[in-house]
Amino acid sequence: MRKLVISLFFIGLTFEIFAFLIDNAAQISWITQITARKYFLAKRGLDQLKEKKILNSNDQGFIVLEEMVIIELHKSNPANLLINIHVKNFKRGTPFLGFDSDYVGTRTPVDIFLSNGQTIKWSLEQLSEKVEVLRESLFLKSAILIFCAGVVIQIISFIIDSFEKKRKSRGL
Repeated sequence: MRKLVISLFFIGLTFEIFAFLIDNAAQISWITQITARKYFLAKRGLDQLKEKKILNSNDQGFIVLEEMVIIELHKSNPANLLINIHVKNFKRGTPFLGFDSDYVGTRTPVDIFLSNGQTIKWSLEQLSEKVEVLRESLFLKSAILIFCAGVVIQIISFIIDSFEKKRKSRGL
């Protein structure tokens, strides 16, 4: 029984350390695939959009990026206007040097074609920002969940240990 308690303690500790290390998981793709699957897919979609200049509905990451666009559309439009509207594809334009009141630097335009025939003008930088927000949120949630699992495992090991000590002190 003592070996079980020690094993559970170290398993819980391992979970807690792993949760702490998730903060740097963006550099390790297999951890990203496990802890933040939506981010991983969105990043893949962004990478394809950068390289091939187009992202279609059957491409990896399209669904996650489409979901981000639809969420943004819901923030500024009544829901009844967005019924049955979906993104058909994303097309990247040629980067240019932009100057405006709140930004100076290179912008890469992205046209987002909707099923109703409209086109939304965004930039690759805007999409990248949304993907990074998603990364931070998913990694934090995963880290908290794994850390809590580690704490629960350690608490279970302490409970088992205390019951074992009580049982031995009673001579059972």
